[in-house]
Amino acid sequence: MPKGIMAFLFVGTEPKNRQIPVENEIVKIKGVVHVYEVLGEYDMCIHVQAKSREDLARILYTVSTIEGVRTVTTIIISKKIK
Repeated sequence: MPKGIMAFLFVGTEPKNRQIPVENEIVKIKGVVHVYEVLGEYDMCIHVQAKSREDLARILYTVSTIEGVRTVTTIIISKKIK
């Protein structure tokens, strides 16, 4: 596993027609590894790799302030099993 902090951000957008513009902004953020469109409570899942807690905070702030982002839930990976 790469050094640093790996996390998944689950993002909800509002209104729903903002999803593609939000995705287009998210892919530009340094530290974003993958962006997945998902079905269910959230609209997308973002895999991020941060160098530090400060770097993760920067990524979270950047995502959460994009116009159309309604919610962001963060899951930090503590251990990779496989």
